[in-house]
Amino acid sequence: MRHLERFFYSYGQWVGSRPWPFTVLPLLLTIISGYGFVYFHSDDDIWDLYAPSNGVSRVEENALRPFEFASSTHHYRMQILVTRKDRSNLLEKRILREINQANNALIGILSPAMALFTTFGLLFWCNVPFSNVLTVVPFLVITIGIDDAFLILAGWRQSDPTASLPDRIGQSLAISGASVTVTSFTDVICFAVTFFTAFVAIISKQNLKIRKENRIDNKNSPSISSFSSFFSLSSEDVKSIFSVDGVVYFLHKSSTKIIVILIFLIHISVSSYYATKINTNFDMENLYMADSPLTEISRTMQNLVLKEAYVVNVAVKPFPDLKNDTLRERLMKMVQELENIPKFGQGESGTELWIREYEQSVAFWGEELDGEKSMWSNKQILENYRQSGIDEKFLLLSRNQLNQEKIIGFYFTVTYHNLENFLEVEALMEKRY
Repeated sequence: MRHLERFFYSYGQWVGSRPWPFTVLPLLLTIISGYGFVYFHSDDDIWDLYAPSNGVSRVEENALRPFEFASSTHHYRMQILVTRKDRSNLLEKRILREINQANNALIGILSPAMALFTTFGLLFWCNVPFSNVLTVVPFLVITIGIDDAFLILAGWRQSDPTASLPDRIGQSLAISGASVTVTSFTDVICFAVTFFTAFVAIISKQNLKIRKENRIDNKNSPSISSFSSFFSLSSEDVKSIFSVDGVVYFLHKSSTKIIVILIFLIHISVSSYYATKINTNFDMENLYMADSPLTEISRTMQNLVLKEAYVVNVAVKPFPDLKNDTLRERLMKMVQELENIPKFGQGESGTELWIREYEQSVAFWGEELDGEKSMWSNKQILENYRQSGIDEKFLLLSRNQLNQEKIIGFYFTVTYHNLENFLEVEALMEKRY
């Protein structure tokens, strides 16, 4: 017996001779540890799940977090893409009429939804309890209702467009009424749980009866069945013993061990080499199946959004001393570098920065106000900012001990274009430093 086997054999004997500690202690530990479920909580923050604790993206998000409208913590920007199936002009009257037909789909959902609301209301009124098993029922009913709505709409398309409204509705129901009736009747039968339960009970009872009869037949001829079973198993066992012994002997040969070790080393070497050749280029479309609708959505977003307008929020905190001409020039130089990144930048036209408008006002009125106050002082900037009517979402404000507001930070947006895919977005993010 090998050393490891002897160790576990001794350990098993020791546990077997003292079973109670190994039974009670694990139970107590499990019960005590179960108290931790009282403090159960879930952490679904996307930054904690996917961003390293010292990653640049996390640092940037923490800088934007105080700004309510710029941070993804407070707001989620939704982009809605509307395109034609043939990629041509969307604003043709024919296409707009097709879009208006969405009302028909809403009515098709509204009708089964009202039926569900009515049915559940009556059942609850009769003090019938709700079961979690019935959670799927609303979805089934809506599916059936939409199916019938398709049939009725198909009948409407086949009706005479020149007929009056009552006649056209009559024609539609005449065409689709039989189909709706048949589908409703078959759906009632298919989803009648008690109907199928009865059949399952009957079939189960028949199976139990057949098994009972087979057991009786086996008891009547025990010697023959036992002998035949023993004979067949013994012949197979003899064959398997010889084959297993041969394989075991072959695997324990020194030459076989050397060959296996060499194959393993070659496998590790080849795998390590190709691991260094992995292309880490990431594409959003690789996350979806080829026939998934999300693939087309991702491709459309890359064509329409990334090429036209990719907005980046830039936070500046703490608020710089803009009375310092050198510091103000450095700030504007940084802005110019961000908005003029080769290939992607749009220049000043793609930047929304309130300081530029404020500079024009200062150039017109002068930096000194009444010979005493500076137009670039924190207090004066906030006062003039509010008088100009610019949205205050770009500013981060705070109050001092005297309850006076002051600017402690701000953010601005830079819009980029000509991005082909998200790999170029990554390249753009690397160029901003």
